[in-house]
Amino acid sequence: MKESISLPHPVLGIDDDIKDSSFQIGFITQIINDESFKITINSIDIKNDYFNKLLNDGLIEFNIWLLCSSTFHHTNFRFTAQETELEVSLENLANHLELEIFITAKDGFEYYDTSFNEDYLLGQNKGVFTIRRGDIVGWGGKMRISLGESFINSAQRMFQFKPNSNPYVEIDLTDQNCIIVNYPKKLNEDDVDMMNYLTKSNPFVSLQIFIIPALIEAISEIRKQGENKDDFINDYSWAMILHETIDGITDESVTPSLLAQEYVTNLLRKNRPLSHLLLTELKGN
Repeated sequence: MKESISLPHPVLGIDDDIKDSSFQIGFITQIINDESFKITINSIDIKNDYFNKLLNDGLIEFNIWLLCSSTFHHTNFRFTAQETELEVSLENLANHLELEIFITAKDGFEYYDTSFNEDYLLGQNKGVFTIRRGDIVGWGGKMRISLGESFINSAQRMFQFKPNSNPYVEIDLTDQNCIIVNYPKKLNEDDVDMMNYLTKSNPFVSLQIFIIPALIEAISEIRKQGENKDDFINDYSWAMILHETIDGITDESVTPSLLAQEYVTNLLRKNRPLSHLLLTELKGN
């Protein structure tokens, strides 16, 4: 497999580092009860006698490195056997995942086999390498996996609602983790609780009053950053989520209003209650 990975020793699965050999892990992925992302390993295929011996001797193990750029969550699953199940909470994920598969050393050992490409015999070590614990000796590829339903979860985490004494709805984009929607709180006994009333009686109106205006301001704020856009997106989690989920977010030919409506339309297509968007309120001061 062609890949721009360069290490001082041969790596199973990289170009022709190791002759007439291959490494593949078969697995299926699924979302369980809208709560967790599950990876089930159903096959491990190593076509190389030397590496199969290293595995049987307990010197190497498999790794699946998982990264979710929308939430900055990352983890590394380590295992040695087939029929392994790996699981991560959807609370830590949104939009898509990147998975990368490795074989790494569980301990140090002398690394040499006649299946190594002859080019590795030219150095002073004559093709014999000292491998340390954690060194990569195999690579099984990388892939991008869409999470589908977790698109809803990313929207949930992106908004927080805060009652205040101001009679108007205001959007606060200064929090790095979420977009805060400030709305009029109930000041007197006879007043209507705006959030509860709209959420229960007309959730579609609540989208027009709270969510769409917040998205319009957020998209506009991202566009204002100009050359600093990448740094801004990396610093603000809500900006990263929008950047990952809205195509053309910086395309000036498409208005923020249209993009905001398309985003909400995609949420509604998931056939989930609109109340999923209206989160627990932040405590007011």
